[in-house]
Amino acid sequence: MALQVPLPTLLALPKELRLEIYTTFYPATPSESPIPLLPLSYNLLRTSKQVYLECLPTYIACYNDYYSASKFTLSVHGSSDTSPEIEHQIKSISEKDFNRITNLTMTVRPTLDDSSEPKNESENPENNWILTLVHPYGGWRITRPPGAPGKFVPGVVSDENGRRVLTWRRFRPWVTRVSPGSSETVIVPTKASWDYHAGEVKLIAACRRCCRSRGGGLRGHVLELVKTDMAEY
Repeated sequence: MALQVPLPTLLALPKELRLEIYTTFYPATPSESPIPLLPLSYNLLRTSKQVYLECLPTYIACYNDYYSASKFTLSVHGSSDTSPEIEHQIKSISEKDFNRITNLTMTVRPTLDDSSEPKNESENPENNWILTLVHPYGGWRITRPPGAPGKFVPGVVSDENGRRVLTWRRFRPWVTRVSPGSSETVIVPTKASWDYHAGEVKLIAACRRCCRSRGGGLRGHVLELVKTDMAEY
């Protein structure tokens, strides 16, 4: 339950105690939250000019940590049919705030044909693809089921029973081409593709070499990613 202190009583307290109360409302400890999430309340800062001036540094510090240090999760079905709902969840966070996120994990539940798999198999955690953000320019660490021979590019077996495979990939939903005899750069939409890298260090290096071909930052990248059948690549 949130701590509630009437304004006259709050202002009558010593400043040191008021600052402690502000940190109670806006703790610096990062949280773990699924997307969408509730933004930090601004109501306390609206109570008076004095409270605003005293509390603002605490609010800003908490606000910055909330996005840059918190752990965010997103659950996605491995089908573009669900993308409108997921897009709404992603857009519930402003572009500026979403681009502050550094710790994001997406759980992709594959869409299975009723004729080939029991319905409850789609809810088996061992069938999920887990995408963990490594770099905002499309770098992901992915664990997935082994799949049928030849269906997926081989990765590193991540458990002793061989039930999960680990790969490092950079997602490239667009390619850049230069028209022959012209200096004009043309952005050509193509089928989404992945680059494979031998380890996280090489993945990060590749992401750093890749300049942003489109605007939108991390939020734009994730929006493009969820429009694909992620569990099919």
